[in-house]
Amino acid sequence: MLFGAVLTYNYMLKELAQRKILPTKILLNELVSKEIQNESVIEEGFSHLLYEERVLDYLKQETYLDPEFTIEKMQKDLKMSRSQLSQFFKEYYKQNVLKTINSLRIQAVCSALEEEDFDMNIEELALRCGFSSRASFYRNFSFEKDCTPFEYRDRVIKKDTYL
Repeated sequence: MLFGAVLTYNYMLKELAQRKILPTKILLNELVSKEIQNESVIEEGFSHLLYEERVLDYLKQETYLDPEFTIEKMQKDLKMSRSQLSQFFKEYYKQNVLKTINSLRIQAVCSALEEEDFDMNIEELALRCGFSSRASFYRNFSFEKDCTPFEYRDRVIKKDTYL
């Protein structure tokens, strides 16, 4: 498709140049260069859509809730390079892969904490939601929610009693 577009541009510009309507080589090179750039932008956008569908479907499976989950495993499962994965997350989520994964894990923790019959140990919950260390869990939770898991749970309970 790109080759056909370049040939068409070449032919049309040569015809116009022969009639002395356009300056020849300079304009021809500019137009061909712009067409090639436009074509690569279209291809880039198309591949971005393919990545988007693949990554979002993968995240719906919640494999990141496994404490053994790694970005390398995600790359392998998605058949994407680390740079492709990083670029996608920065464009789609506006943050890097690890921060996004930890945010998704914290959402899972919050969902559990919001359940009326929650009676699990916080460290056990952290492990079930993909955090392999207590320190990492508390650090990420505090960063995301500006409070501890206990404070978050208290807020949820108080909010429910006032409703």
